[in-house]
Amino acid sequence: MSQDTFSYGQVELAVWQTMHNPAPSTNKNTPSPTFKTRCRRYREEGVPIPKEKASGVQGVHSEYEAYNAFELLMALRMTDAGMPRAEVAFFMHHTRAQLEREFKRVLADPPFVAEGFDPEKRAFLVVRYVGLRELGWRVPEKVEGWKGAGPAPLFLTPRFHHSVNSLMGDVGKMGMGGFNPPATIIEFSETAVVLLDNLKKAPKTKRGRQK
Repeated sequence: MSQDTFSYGQVELAVWQTMHNPAPSTNKNTPSPTFKTRCRRYREEGVPIPKEKASGVQGVHSEYEAYNAFELLMALRMTDAGMPRAEVAFFMHHTRAQLEREFKRVLADPPFVAEGFDPEKRAFLVVRYVGLRELGWRVPEKVEGWKGAGPAPLFLTPRFHHSVNSLMGDVGKMGMGGFNPPATIIEFSETAVVLLDNLKKAPKTKRGRQK
């Protein structure tokens, strides 16, 4: 396995460590059973490896790239914000290429300065999920990538910002007209840098059955 790829165990651990509360904890280095189940269920939904590309034991891909870990982490962030798993997987299916470009852009020019993180390089994703579709929102009956019951979920076009000022300009326009759905803002520049560091430090695990 090359230095640019990681085992599933390394991915799961690095995502857990990146998202885990930094307060002292006895289980910082041991993902909980609940967290493992969340990750497994996302795998079953094709996140972070599309089902048609998955291989290995029970669809557990043998090699993961840093972006795959990032995608799983971002999906879990959206779950943490209250969005349903199947809907999040649908969002990732349609946003994957763009999200990967944004991830690589951050790593190519990390937001570090001597004092910490440069606010003019911090990156954010703005997700607008429409939950109350009966309020005049039209949703096609069939949308590519949606395999769940009922109409496909509705996400407005995601917006990416690469500075705090850019994000604040967007925030200042949110809600104009009164009909726009609420927005979820997810920081991902510092997250990407910390995740990559955790991936590189994660011990390699033996291949085999993943639970």
